[in-house]
Amino acid sequence: MVFHFLNNRNFQRLELWLHRAAVSKKLFYFLVLAALGSGFATYITFIRGGNSDLMLNLIILNVIVLILLVLLIATRLIKLFVSRRHGAAGAKFHVRLVMVFSFLSVTPTLVIYFMSSALFERGVQALVGHFTHDVLQESVEFSNNIRENLKLNMETLAKHISQDINHTYTDTFDLTPQTKTTLEKIYAQYGLKDLFILDKHQTILFQASETPFKEINSHDDTIWDNLKAGLFVVYFSTDSSSIIAGYPLDLKQDLFLFISQSIDSFLPKHFQEIALFKQKYQDIEQNRWQIRFIFMAIYGLFAFLSLLIAIGIGILLADHISSPIAQLIAAADKIRQGNLETRVRIKPNIIEFLGLAKAFNLMVTALQKQKDQLETANINIERRNNFIETTLKGLTSGVIGLDETNHIQVVNDAASNILCLSKDLPEQKLHIADVLPELQDLLYEQSMLQLTDEALSKQSQKLVVIERDGRLCYLSVQISHTKASSDIRKVLTIDDITALHMAQKKAAWGDVARRVAHEIKNPLTPIQLSAERLKRKLVNQLPPAEKELFTTNIETIIRQVEEIERIVKEFSQFSRMPQLTLHEQDVVQVVKQCVALQKTAYDSIQFKETYATEHLVIFCDAQLLGQAISNILKNSIEALLEITYQPKLKPKILILLTLDNKTVTIKISDNGKGFPTNMIDTFLEPYVTTKQKGTGLGLAITKKIIDDHNGTIELKSLDHQGAEVTINLPLHP
Repeated sequence: MVFHFLNNRNFQRLELWLHRAAVSKKLFYFLVLAALGSGFATYITFIRGGNSDLMLNLIILNVIVLILLVLLIATRLIKLFVSRRHGAAGAKFHVRLVMVFSFLSVTPTLVIYFMSSALFERGVQALVGHFTHDVLQESVEFSNNIRENLKLNMETLAKHISQDINHTYTDTFDLTPQTKTTLEKIYAQYGLKDLFILDKHQTILFQASETPFKEINSHDDTIWDNLKAGLFVVYFSTDSSSIIAGYPLDLKQDLFLFISQSIDSFLPKHFQEIALFKQKYQDIEQNRWQIRFIFMAIYGLFAFLSLLIAIGIGILLADHISSPIAQLIAAADKIRQGNLETRVRIKPNIIEFLGLAKAFNLMVTALQKQKDQLETANINIERRNNFIETTLKGLTSGVIGLDETNHIQVVNDAASNILCLSKDLPEQKLHIADVLPELQDLLYEQSMLQLTDEALSKQSQKLVVIERDGRLCYLSVQISHTKASSDIRKVLTIDDITALHMAQKKAAWGDVARRVAHEIKNPLTPIQLSAERLKRKLVNQLPPAEKELFTTNIETIIRQVEEIERIVKEFSQFSRMPQLTLHEQDVVQVVKQCVALQKTAYDSIQFKETYATEHLVIFCDAQLLGQAISNILKNSIEALLEITYQPKLKPKILILLTLDNKTVTIKISDNGKGFPTNMIDTFLEPYVTTKQKGTGLGLAITKKIIDDHNGTIELKSLDHQGAEVTINLPLHP
């Protein structure tokens, strides 16, 4: 039945798992260490004479560990015999090796076991024999005789001292100087260590002592009971360094005498050693058979443990020798399945299989190296492609790859956004001239060059202006050549520098405005003052016919000077915008104030206001933001005043303020003629206007203010009629 169970498929799976995890080997080592540890603890406890409960618990622990070790080895042996029965390779060798190790272990173990038992018995017999017993008994009797002699001598001495005191004092005891001198002579005459005289209440009447009385009186109360009964007491001190005698005096006052004498220092130690040796001897004699049994049991456990360890080592050694063949078979099967990382690991002490294992591993290593090279090449190509794609996606510059015939092969997202191209453009295989005709001249120049290494290392760059979705875009285009023999031979790098161009343009216009304002403003004041002085001096001196003409001309001069001053003021505002000062301001109130000023001045225009909330606090410069909103409202009003409306259609301006995702949006729209479609992107540039007397600086100043607030402004022509300006401002710039 056991063999049938071992042949069971589930048991075989369990055994395979245990073998792979090396559970049985680790468990064997653990049990061996546990057995050695518990056995050593048992031996130490036995040697030191530990209590029986601890010894019993340790023996039980040893038995449990050995039972587990027996079960583990028995399971392996049964499996080994089953393998031998089925003719498995190496099974007979396993069995023989285990038997040899078992024989080599059990023979010396049994010999040493019986010899040690005999030696232990003789040692115990010698320890508790008659000779030891007689010597110990004589030592005890000698010690007792010495103690009794000391007590008799002390009793005799106490009687003599008591008689001397009684002869000196017949009736009462008074501690006079003469009495004290007499007692001190007695103390010195007999060489006493202590001399006390106490009454029945234990009150010290006289003391001549090297020791406090509490040490003399440290024994139990029976001493005083005996003294009060008229008995003599003799005893040793607690440290056995002195002998003490107590004796009742014959005086009528119930006085008691205590004296003590020191004894030789070696006697107390001698008394203690004899008593201790006697106690140990009695313990050994009483527990003789128990000690013998424990010793034999402990040594038997160690002998049995040695046998089990030898059998276990034999099994492990047999597995160690036969495992290389199994490893080679398993490794060959894994390689057949495509796992080229398999290696045969054989320990160097098995020389016969080491050369075979090395040759096998070298063969697999060569195969693995070739496979790794192919995989590495594929991975590098894939990584390079991923890196190029990721780089192209992350670039803010547009990149277009062309083949030899200038057909588009690659377009990144930035190029699609800049040129307004579809992302599936490479699949259409279009010519670059069809997408970007402005580059025809540059590509033609490149095609005429000799593609030498020096020419390939140079890059051609050109500024190109294109129109996309009704707006002009300024592009910096750079052409590079590739040396690799691939589908892509030219790479176009496109940077949208429209914002940079506009910034440079604004900076240039600002410098022009500053210079023009400076040059024009200087003569304006003298002209105006001169005209006003001429008017005051000459207007009353001219005849009536010339007076009206003179006045009209002078007023025309003054009015034109004021108009020029207004233009100069706008130039100055554009060139020298005030420094932005941010504070917490209610943007709703800022917009309402701007609208209220325009309502009062233009009651013919309908203003409709819509606010998402009554109060909305943001960080802004209220003065500059109000100026920007007023500029937009003025443009709408001027646009509405230029056209004639039907009676049922009144001019109106809509103001809408909303809050969305921490962004404030202000929309101002009108039903005027709107922005010209072809100029809508240029109205935010300086000096761009469609008005006859406009300077083209209002919206440019407005954009500058909104940009300083980290906001955006957008112009839009409505489909039905009119224009719309949208301002987006953050709550916290």
